[in-house]
Amino acid sequence: MIILFLSASSGVKIPDALSDFKGTDKLGHLVIYAVLSVLTLAGASKSPRISLTKSNELLIVGVCSVYGFLMEILQFACFPGRYFEVFDIIANIIGSFTGLLVFKFFITKKS
Repeated sequence: MIILFLSASSGVKIPDALSDFKGTDKLGHLVIYAVLSVLTLAGASKSPRISLTKSNELLIVGVCSVYGFLMEILQFACFPGRYFEVFDIIANIIGSFTGLLVFKFFITKKS
């Protein structure tokens, strides 16, 4: 829901000190999709109905990535003042895979 809200907003105001840094927006995409991926993987790992195999982990990362792609399409098609950006999609995909790495090396190692 947070990602949908941020995607639909006419623009999130970045503090002036950070707005000069060109990668801030892409870093935001990467982080938010990493969080989405980690939370989805963590939820799936707690579910008694889901066995978190490698293929299921990749499926979750794929779903998070597709969600990022669809958000870019929706921004362009439905929200005035928002644009479709290929580099945002790339950042979303990298973020989703980063979330998998964080989950595998930091979350599951604690358990």
